[in-house]
Amino acid sequence: MQDTSAPIYAPGFDALVATDGSHDSSAAHAADARLGVYLHMLADRISHHVCEDVSVISGPSSSGFYVDLTSGECAQPIHLLRHAWETGVDFAQLAPQDRTTLAMLSSVYQELVAFARARGVLRPGADSTATQAAYTVQLAAALQKFAAPDRIAAIDAVGCAHGLSPFPGQPACAAR
Repeated sequence: MQDTSAPIYAPGFDALVATDGSHDSSAAHAADARLGVYLHMLADRISHHVCEDVSVISGPSSSGFYVDLTSGECAQPIHLLRHAWETGVDFAQLAPQDRTTLAMLSSVYQELVAFARARGVLRPGADSTATQAAYTVQLAAALQKFAAPDRIAAIDAVGCAHGLSPFPGQPACAAR
């Protein structure tokens, strides 16, 4: 087992996330990027539970990370398939162990609520169980659309129904 007590720093992170040309290196942008990295890690932990439940990952330490993903559940072909099964498929057709999208959406939603609360920008009612359930079920249904343009439009429609802006480059929400 590796020593996990030594932190790993990324002093160039703020500048790195500003190099896409559309953002600056402000503290707010860097904080949003860190939140995105965290949410991605959380989502991956849920969607890859079959692999990670039988794996060893430790670190960071002065010698780096120790990762043992030698289980067949961690092989690249099944890894790719599990990502493919997150969108564009009927989730009911998947084996129960691979129906991870709704659990992932629920966990990510809860974390977004916690971050919004901490930042003082939580919308009234967004933290209710009913709102979370409606939002995540609607997003899961949208993610099951097979054709990517239909899936993106469905995701935008869910966001619009909840008062959010569509993805950049997508049509604006219809006036209510």
